[in-house]
Amino acid sequence: MPVLRPSSVGRAKRHQLEDLLAIAICATSCGAEGWAEMSFFAEGKKQGLETFLQLTKGIPSDDALRRVISALPPDEFEAGFQRWAAAASNNNKEVYHQTYAAFYCIRML
Repeated sequence: MPVLRPSSVGRAKRHQLEDLLAIAICATSCGAEGWAEMSFFAEGKKQGLETFLQLTKGIPSDDALRRVISALPPDEFEAGFQRWAAAASNNNKEVYHQTYAAFYCIRML
């Protein structure tokens, strides 16, 4: 996945797009509503998230999550999410087990 950097902010951190998306998916799956709750969730589950995400620039702020995810083309995001969901089903056991392990790890913390 590419690294996205908002052009409007010179001091912006560079977060991996897959890290941002994984945080958003995990957080909303666990009941987070809104960008601030997603970031708060990630701060609280940082130890678990670090087991399967890079997080080289730390936990993204709610602003970073909002800015980057809102900038994604909806059609491309939907198509990518559908591909991931299909791969996470029993059709692709490796992706299924990685996804299960990630959610299990987060839930246990």
